Amino acid sequence: MGEEPADRLIDAVTDAGRQPEALGPLAAALRAYHEGRLDAVMEVTSDLGRAPDLPMSLLFSGVADMSELDRLALDLCRGRVLYVGAAAGRHALVLQARGLTVTAIDVLPAAVEIMKSRGVSDPRLENVLTFTPDEPYDSVIALMNGTSILGSLSRLEGLLIHLTDVVAPGGQILIDSTDLRSPPLLETRRADGRYCGEVDYQLSYDGVSGPPLPQLFVDPVTFEDCARGAGWTFDLIARGEERSYLVRLER
Repeated sequence: MGEEPADRLIDAVTDAGRQPEALGPLAAALRAYHEGRLDAVMEVTSDLGRAPDLPMSLLFSGVADMSELDRLALDLCRGRVLYVGAAAGRHALVLQARGLTVTAIDVLPAAVEIMKSRGVSDPRLENVLTFTPDEPYDSVIALMNGTSILGSLSRLEGLLIHLTDVVAPGGQILIDSTDLRSPPLLETRRADGRYCGEVDYQLSYDGVSGPPLPQLFVDPVTFEDCARGAGWTFDLIARGEERSYLVRLER
């Protein structure tokens, strides 16, 4: 027998406990930009090759500089909002300016400190995999490849089951991911047998690199199967650049 969803979630929580170390270069780059080093850029490599560098200015930018998928997701938010992986809080600030009540969570203390100083009203040092709210949220949102924190496809269903206690009846999850299946056959397995969207990243800033950071990108067919298996509806809202896409899950 395979692992139960709860076991997979426990595994994911264990791995997430190691995230701050792997995300150390991101924390350093966020602090550097916030303290005035506006040219701060984090280097990203993966076991699929070199990925585009990440300028920290992107994580502090306003709505005009966001992707179309990001802007659409923000437009769809309603009620009380939980923003997952909030980093410097740029999405949370947009939602607050629109009059929504937002809780912004991140696993990095540096991110929470920066959000506080930027005016995010309710930033918290929390991991969504263990987060238990006082009352449920109408919208849970995770962008910039929101599925990535899980690292492994086997853990997706466990997260979605956990979120049934976080999302209010009639509520929604807005989350994006990227389809890494190779066209034209859309194979879902890599040469080593792993799911095609399980990728090991390594972040570097100012000459310092973190340990490998497992990331998860989910193709929409597999995502829909997992969502429906966990009791959610699945609506592919829009597709973006480089095979990214935004989905809405509802209870």
